[in-house]
Amino acid sequence: MALSALEQNKSTTHEALLRDAIEQAKKVVAPLWPITTFAARSPWLDLESMTFEETARFLQKRAGVSIYPQKALLRQAVKEHKIDQKLVERRLQRWIKEHSFALDPREVAAFCQHQMALDASKPRDLAIAKSQELEAIFAHIDSPSTTTKSTWLEENTQQALATKVDLALIKWTKLYTNRSQDGWMMPGVNKGFFLAWRNAIAYDPMLTKQERKRSASVPKDAIGALAFSLDALGVCESEQQAYLEAHLLRLPGYAGMLRYLDQTNHTSLLVAFLAIAVTLEWLFIEPYLPIASTQTSKETLRQALQAWSPWFDATEATWLSMPKELRFERFRLAHAFSDLTSHQIWLEAWEETELLHFKTSWQKRTPVLKIKKPPIAQWLFCIDVRSEPIRRALEQTGDFETFGAAGFFGLPIAIKKADSERVHPALPVLLAPKHHIEEQLDPDDKTSYEEKKHAHHALSHAFHLLKQSTLGSLLLPEATGPLLGLQMVLQSILPTQTERTQRSWLSKWFHKPATTFTLTANKQAEKAPSSALTIGFTLEEKVNYVAQQLRLIGLTQHFAPFVILCGHESHSTNNPYAAKLECGACGGASGEANASIFAAIANEADVRNKLASEGIIIPEETIFVAAKQITSIDKIEWVNKPTLTETQKAHFTTIDQALHEIREPLNHARMANLPHLDRSITRPTQTAQRMAHDWSEVRPEWGLAKNSAMIIGKRAISETMDLQGRVFLHSYDWHQDHDGALLAGILAGPATVAQWINLQYYASTVAPHYYGSGQKALQTVTSGLGVMQGNASDLLTGLPWQSVMQSDETFYHDPIRLLLIIEAPRELVLKVLEENPTFRQKIENHWLRLAIIDPHHGFSTLSDKIASHNACGE
Repeated sequence: MALSALEQNKSTTHEALLRDAIEQAKKVVAPLWPITTFAARSPWLDLESMTFEETARFLQKRAGVSIYPQKALLRQAVKEHKIDQKLVERRLQRWIKEHSFALDPREVAAFCQHQMALDASKPRDLAIAKSQELEAIFAHIDSPSTTTKSTWLEENTQQALATKVDLALIKWTKLYTNRSQDGWMMPGVNKGFFLAWRNAIAYDPMLTKQERKRSASVPKDAIGALAFSLDALGVCESEQQAYLEAHLLRLPGYAGMLRYLDQTNHTSLLVAFLAIAVTLEWLFIEPYLPIASTQTSKETLRQALQAWSPWFDATEATWLSMPKELRFERFRLAHAFSDLTSHQIWLEAWEETELLHFKTSWQKRTPVLKIKKPPIAQWLFCIDVRSEPIRRALEQTGDFETFGAAGFFGLPIAIKKADSERVHPALPVLLAPKHHIEEQLDPDDKTSYEEKKHAHHALSHAFHLLKQSTLGSLLLPEATGPLLGLQMVLQSILPTQTERTQRSWLSKWFHKPATTFTLTANKQAEKAPSSALTIGFTLEEKVNYVAQQLRLIGLTQHFAPFVILCGHESHSTNNPYAAKLECGACGGASGEANASIFAAIANEADVRNKLASEGIIIPEETIFVAAKQITSIDKIEWVNKPTLTETQKAHFTTIDQALHEIREPLNHARMANLPHLDRSITRPTQTAQRMAHDWSEVRPEWGLAKNSAMIIGKRAISETMDLQGRVFLHSYDWHQDHDGALLAGILAGPATVAQWINLQYYASTVAPHYYGSGQKALQTVTSGLGVMQGNASDLLTGLPWQSVMQSDETFYHDPIRLLLIIEAPRELVLKVLEENPTFRQKIENHWLRLAIIDPHHGFSTLSDKIASHNACGE
């Protein structure tokens, strides 16, 4: 009994260690939201405890992927004068001074200069397969890398065993997650992922008879199977985390999706995924075992030898005949100044060039000298970079003042629309909703509308079932072919007119009547059955949300006759990435509802009375109005027009005229940046509408491409600058933030989201094969969750080629890390960062850059370690 208890205790300890290894390993993949919401997220979300440079080396070693801009991209940036060559040279010389080698300084300088060259010549291919002695020497410099054993076999034999593991894992994961095709679900899906797979694998034709026989010995629980397979592969406890990381990095898309589902549904799908992956690997490679878990990287050695090939014959004999100390130092230099280091220097010089360009533009900006008239409207836009051009146009056109904030307008809500059965969290994905808001129909119209809605739903559901059924999928083309064929022809030839006709017909047959929102919570604080959240707000909550938002943007006095809350959305057709173009702050949906709800709350008399007691006095004649910016056609539409007095009608007419005036120039400027279009466009508005309605259009707009900076401060510091739609603009008045709480909230929320967006565009540009999602025209929407290239790729995680590339060989997005510019006293910024270690880590570890516009000392940047309080700028 004592022995049994001891063994049980040991087993429990091993399981705890394995679970801890899984928890640590999963950090290498970021959660991947479904494509219907497409929440922007940094691919390196949980790796920020490492520096950017350390992460780059880790990913190069573990996954073979570089996260620095490659030579083709850097050559284009140099050609377009985006990188100051003097800054490159300065950073190179600094690196040489900071590193010591027992070599002639001229040799070190010449080697580094050659490595920095961006010429496109292909280096000489060196055969080092038999250089075991050199490998042993190089192993003292380069730490061994951990790859899956099947990967090592694939690289060193003719057996594509790692690919076989991937294909099998993709097949089973796709089957399990394929909830959009109910007629073809995986057998036993209700038993959980691992057990469903465990029961089905005995019939898998991918496995040989011997492999199926081996599978019978695998335990029937995921953790047990994972422990069994790791042990069978010879992976010891100290290597488990690294080994699981290597597996996750082979299929980061499906791993990321399962991590998201685990977070959302409190499941353990990622554990099952790893158990299946490692078990499949053992089943396939068992005859080849044992294989070491860590290997000296021949590729790293090959690169080191290649780097020295311009100076002498880099054969094995030449290297072995060198004096031992000379050989070691040359290896050490080649390892230290690899492509990663040279590309890091190029990137930092590019970022410094951009920083100096902004600083110069800011210092030379035209000051706002004229005394402005009181504005007739104050606009609150989302911080989205696409709002910057329209804000600038409005300010130049009329007596308007503009502000920026996160597009959910500070409302932590989940919304259920009248025309949907789904409850949508209308806030950034890093926050959780606190209130449930329902869109309600007028009782007189409700019955008729819901009958039509149910009829429409039944028709759609029947069509869906027929598509997925065995017999129906054969008959459906015959039954619907003529009608759908006609639609295809019309939509291809006359996209705008066809779309307009379809919408007109739908609006007549399926007209949505006037609705209201459940804004006020009842005394019982009733919960919504679909979300378990309180329905509506209390009066105190309404006052708190309005006051918080107004203080956040610095609008607490001098209110204009109209305060316009402008959410944003995008229109496109046949676009799996439609949610990417919507408001990220609203969970990948339109910001229309958030704007409407905030405006309604701010117009309530009880709310205004309470606000007045807190020092925010809103004049009775001031009206809050909801609007929406449609980014793909550069148009602002009113969500609902309020009842107006004659004076207000005159002001409203002025606003409408201004919106009409700015639309065509905005269309023209944006169209000119799209491929195959130029500044000679004669009908830019019609062109924009056609592209939004054309179902063959792969790029209706650029989205947030070219984003490079975020300004947190008053609009006055950038109002006369043309920021070219590249900057997130968040309003902030440090005078109203004595303790830094408002700034801390902006950094934790909008600034973090902006950084995620920036790094997603960055990753999709520098490593499109790994972090992007390829060519849109070749994608397959899979499982209702994401996209694949064909039917056997990983679930693709990032942005499509069309979001970051101008053409096959020309990049559009500039992959540089976000520059955060804060207008506030330096001491206040440092205090806030000291109190917020999570955000401070982003700066100290080089995940974003920070500059401060101090009211007394002007523009400055911060050093790596904020705690030192040392400026490295002016």
